[in-house]
Formats: sequence, C-alpha cells, structure tokens
Amino acid sequence: MLKSAHSRYKCEAAITVRQLNDEKTFVAKMLNFSKAGMYFEADSFFKKGSIIYTRMTDGLVIHSDSKPDEKPDKARLAEVRWYKKIVKDNHSRYGVGVKYC
Repeated sequence: MLKSAHSRYKCEAAITVRQLNDEKTFVAKMLNFSKAGMYFEADSFFKKGSIIYTRMTDGLVIHSDSKPDEKPDKARLAEVRWYKKIVKDNHSRYGVGVKYC
C-alpha cells in the first residue's frame, strides 16, 4: 500500500466502477478520499494499473472530525494503485486504492 501525501477523510458513499473501454459496471462503497484519490471496497477485483471510471450514485456522508474544504467529484477517471483481498464471514471483497487521473 502506498502512503498518501494528502489528508484523507473517512466517508461513505455508494459508487459505481467500471474499467475503461468496458461496459460492465460494478457497485462499490467509497470509504475515504483525498484530493488525489480514494479508497473503496467492492466484490469485484480491479487489477493494479487499470484505468477505471468511478461515479458517485448516493449521497456522501463524511465521518471525519475535520471537514474537508473540497469534496470528491461525482465522476472521475482513476488508476488502480493497489488492492487487497478482504475475507470476512466466508465472503471475499477487495479494498482498492486509486489515484485520480
């Protein structure tokens, strides 16, 4: 995992994710964001280096004590920088860190 040079803000927002040049869309949940990227969890795997399109589909709730000056854009192109497999109660998900393009 890479350390972010920008402050991260805990949040929750429903998003959709799809790889560039692919019509298949996946549902995910954004759990934090910064000026440069975001972290989300999804049932689908996204390969490191992939260019993806993310779109917020549900209202953003910020859980951080300090409110950010900026909010994430509703839609962004991003590069997958890292991922991790999360196994809980015999169910696998993926945590994904992306950097905005």
